[in-house]
Amino acid sequence: MNSTVAFSAASFYAFGLLAARLRWGAMGMASMLHLPFAAAFVLMAFVLERHTQPLAHLGWVAWPLAMYAWYDLLWGYERVWPRPLVRYGHAAGLWSMCFIGAWALARGVASWIPDSDTWQFISWGLVPAAMIGALLRWGVRLEWPVRRFESVYFGGASAGLVGFLLLWLLASCFHAGDPHPLAYVPLLNPLELTQGFLLLAAVLWAIRGRRYEIPIIKDWPASYLPGVLAAGIFVVANAVVARAVHHMAGVAFTLRGLMFSALFEAAIAILWGVTALAVMAFASRSGIRQLWFVGAGLLAMLIVKLFLIDLAGTGTVGRIVSFLATGALMLLIGYVSPIPPRTEEARS
Repeated sequence: MNSTVAFSAASFYAFGLLAARLRWGAMGMASMLHLPFAAAFVLMAFVLERHTQPLAHLGWVAWPLAMYAWYDLLWGYERVWPRPLVRYGHAAGLWSMCFIGAWALARGVASWIPDSDTWQFISWGLVPAAMIGALLRWGVRLEWPVRRFESVYFGGASAGLVGFLLLWLLASCFHAGDPHPLAYVPLLNPLELTQGFLLLAAVLWAIRGRRYEIPIIKDWPASYLPGVLAAGIFVVANAVVARAVHHMAGVAFTLRGLMFSALFEAAIAILWGVTALAVMAFASRSGIRQLWFVGAGLLAMLIVKLFLIDLAGTGTVGRIVSFLATGALMLLIGYVSPIPPRTEEARS
């Protein structure tokens, strides 16, 4: 496969150079097929040989050659090829580099740590997040291609990477995260550190992305970003609790195992209650009535969980801990976090 990639890249690159020298427009347009062919090859290689290292067997020559040829063609034919295709070409090139890099890192890690799939799983999220971080930190220093196509690299191309990261983040919440050969430490283990890094990369991109033509970001009210971030942190926090109970208490990391674990149900009840207290206290002091109702909704969900799950499926100790913790938090919330007045009431 690598020899095919190298031959294809060299052929299309030669077409592009020859077309520029002979001013042969048809051949120049034909060289646009280089990236679709390269993308097809990388997908075919992944489907057929996903357990092999893509940079092995001269892959370290073939794939960099393919990427160099594509970007050199983009630079040389920037004013010849249709503008939309040039923009799509830059985005596709970035995605292809991230895919090949993540695949290569995952297979390299698999050869170093063959007894744990956590490290391989992390690689698929770490490379795109690192690419976004590199673009945000050093991208503006590159006159070409980043600064010339800012709306592509900080906009649509990065949006595609962020979308993938959000899917990875969701999938990671269902991963046990065994850090073998390292010992498991809550929050300070490879999977959860990577989750934090991904959230940070996505937030920094969203802040920067409001400057560019990205409808999904530009059209959002500024208050939406903290809400989305808080929701993401809350979902990850639930997974952290489940993972900690699994590794430190021996509870099976399955839906059935966690639902019938008194320790997990008590820990989740405390997490939800403390989160509701924090949200409602902040809303009460800030006078944000809508946010207060968000915390109240979370508290209501906790009460429903206590009656439908805790009473039905847990033992006496878990039931007592959950109810005592929830009752204490409800009393504390009622004391320190009264509902903010309406705007008209606050003015009067």
